[in-house]
Amino acid sequence: MTMQISQLFPTALLGLASQSPLTFASEATKSEVTSFKQTGLRHSYGGNAICTTGDATVTVNATDLVFSGSTTASQYEISGILREALQINSTWTADHTNGTAAVTGPFKIAVQLCLPTKSTSENYSYVNAAAEACHATLMYDRLGLGGSDLPDPSIVQSFVHVEVLAALVGALKTDMYGSHHFSKVACVGHSHGSFIQIGHDVKYPNVGDAAILTGFGSDLTHVAQSVLAGDATVARDVDPARFGDLPDGYLTNPNAASLMVHYRYPYYDTRLFEQQLPIAGSTFSLADVITSGLVLASAKGHTKPVQVVLGQYDFTFCSGDCSRTADPTIGAVKTFYPDAEVGEGYIVPTSGHCINNHYASGEAFAHMLGLLKEQGL
Repeated sequence: MTMQISQLFPTALLGLASQSPLTFASEATKSEVTSFKQTGLRHSYGGNAICTTGDATVTVNATDLVFSGSTTASQYEISGILREALQINSTWTADHTNGTAAVTGPFKIAVQLCLPTKSTSENYSYVNAAAEACHATLMYDRLGLGGSDLPDPSIVQSFVHVEVLAALVGALKTDMYGSHHFSKVACVGHSHGSFIQIGHDVKYPNVGDAAILTGFGSDLTHVAQSVLAGDATVARDVDPARFGDLPDGYLTNPNAASLMVHYRYPYYDTRLFEQQLPIAGSTFSLADVITSGLVLASAKGHTKPVQVVLGQYDFTFCSGDCSRTADPTIGAVKTFYPDAEVGEGYIVPTSGHCINNHYASGEAFAHMLGLLKEQGL
């Protein structure tokens, strides 16, 4: 069973290279899925799996930061905050943190559980590649995104995302999702999902049976520039019909140009890119951007297998050339998973940051699923 933590265009949710990780507060009550309601049934893109869609009710036990001032400000103020918070040697977070607050929910989290049906190979879809290898996959919309709840954006922080992930992983090992019970769960994160995965494994080492981080590397030097290249814009100003009821603290990427930093021409299907543009605008909160890097730390004690996968031309973690320095995938394993008994890295040739949407995605999927096969998962 693999669990995918990602989004199609994970543009602005990455992290702060200049901030120090926070120590997680001690918490007595675990985060958990308390109920699940099925809402639909469909085939996956490519047809390799049959997918149950539904809403999971999740209670969390998270500790958020409380920021002085407003994180639901105007576009001018938001742009200013992002640039100040992301600048080199920034002290914005420390200067504007005014204590902490407990966050419990409950929250609705939209999930999709896909079970293998038949083998009809299809590019660009990890779900189909996993199904072809006889793996079920659970995907979900993060809090503040898609079909999941969109609460006050000030509480949509990475600390909450870590707890939501913990709850969903725990539920997979019970019968919460109908009659489906999984004894082994491998977590697959992409971009911001990899940040969340590391935060999860710091706090809950070895709960997942393997961790695969894609769109992630050890060099965080240029993450801030990549975030700013996404041109984070107040979501309701970009698409009033779709986001008109959201407060200003919810942001999105406004157009195709704001996504191009994560693609390497001519190594992706431009027709597919254009087809996906109408659904590409994912929402995220200003508070999420500010706290993304604060869940990063060394997951000491995590001994389960780890793999890091990065596109050759990833701009976010390699400034567009992952061959110019020491392997950033192995560097990430050593930095964030020093105790992993199995640690692998793979640089996907001719791929940018959004690996799934490049022609070489099949090679990436083969290496990811190869790790699971080798480890008997």
